[in-house]
Amino acid sequence: MRCGSRLLLLHFLTSLVAILLNHTTYAQKGGKEVKVLTLNGDGAQRGNTLAEYGKPIAVRDDYTLCLRFNIIVFRLLTAVIYIVDQKDYDEMPISLDVYFEKIRPKFGGYGKFYPLPTNLATNKWYFYCQTRNSSGGEGRVYLDGELLVQEMIPFDVDNAVRDTIMGQDEYMPPYSMSGQLSQVNMWRRVLSHEEILSLTRCEVDLEGDIISWSGPWKVYNAEEKVPDKGTCPPARAVYRMIPSWKTAHWRLVLASLVQGGNVEAQCVLTVKYATIRRSLKYVPLTDLCRSVNRGRMTVPLPLLRYHDAVKLCRGLRGYIDVPTTMAEVYDNKAYFEDMVEGERWVAPEHLAGNVTTPAPAQETSVFKECERVWGGADDEAVEGVWNNPFTGVNLVPARLLDTDCKKHSCAACRTTAGSTWTLRGTCEEEERMYYFDLVAMPMSFRGYGEYRVRKVENTWEWYNAVTNTTMATLSPLSLNYPVGRHKWNLQVPVCGQKGGQRMLTLSPCVPGEFTCDDGSCIAFSKRCDLKFDCIDKTDESFCDIVNFPGDYRSRLPPRPASDEALPIAVAVSMDTLNIDTTTMLLSVSYNLRMTWLDNRLTYNNLKPLTRLNTVSQEQVAQLWRPQLGFINTDDIQQTKVDEDAVTTVFRQHPVYTPNLADPYEVEIYRGDTNPLSTTRKYSTIYTCNFDLVLYPFDIQECYLRLQIISASSEYLVFNVNDSAVEYLGQKFLVEYGIGKINLKESDGGQYGEVQVQVELIRRYGFAMLNIYIPSVTLLTISYVTLYFRPTIFEVRVMTALTSQLVLATLFTQVSTSLPKTSYFKMVDIWLLFCILLIFFIIIFHTIIDLHLDYGDTSFTSGPPFQKISSGNTGVTRVSPINGKEGETKNYKEIFKHSFLSNTVKFYIILSKSTIFAVFLLFNAIYWGTLAKDSGLVYYY
Repeated sequence: MRCGSRLLLLHFLTSLVAILLNHTTYAQKGGKEVKVLTLNGDGAQRGNTLAEYGKPIAVRDDYTLCLRFNIIVFRLLTAVIYIVDQKDYDEMPISLDVYFEKIRPKFGGYGKFYPLPTNLATNKWYFYCQTRNSSGGEGRVYLDGELLVQEMIPFDVDNAVRDTIMGQDEYMPPYSMSGQLSQVNMWRRVLSHEEILSLTRCEVDLEGDIISWSGPWKVYNAEEKVPDKGTCPPARAVYRMIPSWKTAHWRLVLASLVQGGNVEAQCVLTVKYATIRRSLKYVPLTDLCRSVNRGRMTVPLPLLRYHDAVKLCRGLRGYIDVPTTMAEVYDNKAYFEDMVEGERWVAPEHLAGNVTTPAPAQETSVFKECERVWGGADDEAVEGVWNNPFTGVNLVPARLLDTDCKKHSCAACRTTAGSTWTLRGTCEEEERMYYFDLVAMPMSFRGYGEYRVRKVENTWEWYNAVTNTTMATLSPLSLNYPVGRHKWNLQVPVCGQKGGQRMLTLSPCVPGEFTCDDGSCIAFSKRCDLKFDCIDKTDESFCDIVNFPGDYRSRLPPRPASDEALPIAVAVSMDTLNIDTTTMLLSVSYNLRMTWLDNRLTYNNLKPLTRLNTVSQEQVAQLWRPQLGFINTDDIQQTKVDEDAVTTVFRQHPVYTPNLADPYEVEIYRGDTNPLSTTRKYSTIYTCNFDLVLYPFDIQECYLRLQIISASSEYLVFNVNDSAVEYLGQKFLVEYGIGKINLKESDGGQYGEVQVQVELIRRYGFAMLNIYIPSVTLLTISYVTLYFRPTIFEVRVMTALTSQLVLATLFTQVSTSLPKTSYFKMVDIWLLFCILLIFFIIIFHTIIDLHLDYGDTSFTSGPPFQKISSGNTGVTRVSPINGKEGETKNYKEIFKHSFLSNTVKFYIILSKSTIFAVFLLFNAIYWGTLAKDSGLVYYY
């Protein structure tokens, strides 16, 4: 019994030596090819799959570590490389951990997370370098040649002897790497940026002097791709219990022996106590730089009608070729013939090369009946006019068979390789769990994380490959493919929903695009733009903008995070103004917009064009809205929110959060940075207190008083800085010109209040034509009577009295057309002045007439007028003046012989000069006063 045990132990040690010898690799073959190492290529989580550098290293000063990696399946944390102290793995490691959206490098100590400019993708090669400048205390990180991190870090003296391990962190399966590695090198110096760029672009392949990719690497339970020289038959693994060793090296061997042999292999090396796979392959260096876009992937579509094939291929974001030559026709048909005869298919691209493996029987049988292959053109619309349904371009194909589109044929759908698919509506904590890769044959979808979408018999299922749990199944459809938006039957709780049907969307659309229900993609800007863009017209469905939280109350105003009063901005856009001076009323037709922020809400899919962000009436009824009262009106009026009101959301902050938990592509915008606004047109009559002192050269200021009545100023205030007012109507009305219009805050007591000030400048042309010019004319006529002959008293007086009578009538007409005021207006002063001035003209006429001496004498001996006094009574006797014998002299002859005394001349001159001087003085004062503070001189 003991001998048997010793022989077993000896045999075990001999096997271990063989394992270690077989794990050692050497320099790469050829200068244009590099070795690629694959770890957990099937995506499984293993704690024993790793690679170790064959000798310990020391990194004392400066260094540069570079490697090229390609993630197949993302973990929560993917351990890419750890260069650790042999004595204590946790002491000052040099490492790289990769996350989906960030990385964590360690330069020889504790590291921290650095966000990436864009999320990483699967099946894409990335070139990573980190440098440590010990003397300068600087650490740098480069990703694809771009400087990502540059920090000043104090470095201690590093005397540790280190082991180099790739693909593991403390041998925990959830952190094991599922991906590929190549060009892992480390130098004892800091490479320049130019050298790093050359490595990134695959222009050179430099070997490291600390760690060399062609050096002695030991691989445990990993795949190293080698030239395909045939396959090895799989062997059954035999497991035995073995003792544990405490050294790091034997811990790796132990992990390899205990957990090995659980994955399919292309070539299997059988050991009595472990199953270890070793596959090496050298690929052209330039292939590692071309993986950003791997060209086209061909997805074979089984027997389908033409329109179903087009619909499915469009959902795969692909197209069906239109052969232009018979050779291309034969090539397309041969594609399916080869698949049937050899029953072989092309494996997913993540294996960095086309690996041929047997196709499943159920898929192969579908293609055995492919007698014809659909081309990407039809002439259904117009017979003989061929159209490409994917581009809409008319074609002139040659030598194609025109057949019934309702027949079933196969099709080769060409789509972009390496594109990212998204499963929306699943409420994941980690973003990587939403994303998938398309596997061409058999068609399936492999997740960036733990999920898969596959077809089992005739049912599509979404399942967790790590826990082996079916999450949901898709009921068979007429076109039985999961592409697009469908209702899935939940098998486990998802997003708090324990069972039943849930809408999920499997889509190849990228950010900035919207997925139609059939899986096709359109620009996201065309979503809910009031016209159909999807073929199935689903882009105008579910266009509600506002998201209400469960505790939202429409009667409570929002409360800012600062706990201050909520500011409300108003914008008044006036279209028409009508002023009634007699009743002192201002009639205004205007649009009133109220704008506020509601931090309780979020908004969906806001667009730069505000009119497309209109909230539906159903959602408006659920919103809290501010209410304003119009204070200075004859009756009680306030704002209304009815069918005439339009509520929109302004997209002021372009930053949004994508909501992958929603089956519809949704851009979520915050309510505390994007304001709501309600606009409605009003026609309101406001009272206006006119000051007519300067009439008709007055400037009136009317106010539209708006007061918040939905809450006191402790909760709601006006935001005057963001408020605005404008007038869009005619600048000059019939009676007024529109001057300055502004908005200012006023004291409304316990409620917030603003006033819209409207400046009205009276247009005085009417008054000039109907008051001032006629009055000046009458005044001139009255003044001219002072130049009449003094002796015609009746004419002088009657002319002045008539002018005064007309002025009095004009004064009465003007007074009746204006509000009755207890103060004098400028027009009143003018007319009263004119009346008084004419009155003084009449007085002067009377004085002149009283001092006029007519005389009493004969023609030969004295003046024609003779005054005979008899006591206190004077009698004037008028005697005829004889001309020639018996003839009487006419009236003119009398005045030829009359004379004016000096007193009369004095009064005549005094009257003329006094009236004229008073007129000039009054006008100077009158118009001078008006020129200063009135609308006589106003610049619009």
